[in-house]
Amino acid sequence: MKKIIKEAAHRLGIETIGISRVTDFSHLEEFLISRKNKGLDCEFEERDIKKRIYAKNLFPDLRTIIAIGLPYGEGYKTPPGGNFGLLSLSSHGEDYHRTFNS
Repeated sequence: MKKIIKEAAHRLGIETIGISRVTDFSHLEEFLISRKNKGLDCEFEERDIKKRIYAKNLFPDLRTIIAIGLPYGEGYKTPPGGNFGLLSLSSHGEDYHRTFNS
């Protein structure tokens, strides 16, 4: 089944894909709590640590996790000239957080 899913993803233009069984990361709970208490977490992290350490806390019937990687941008159409500098490709186009959530 993994092979079929990966082949289908590649046909759709998805070059980066990973498939994994559901893993319990409860051994990281203390570390994540300590990190959060020190203010070292970031705005993109799930706030509920229980959901982060064991995906079945979020999706009880979950059996497999499929993760895909998509590029931020496709490069510059024309290189900037004059007094213009280069900006990170991640600053171009739709914010991937919005794309993912839609």
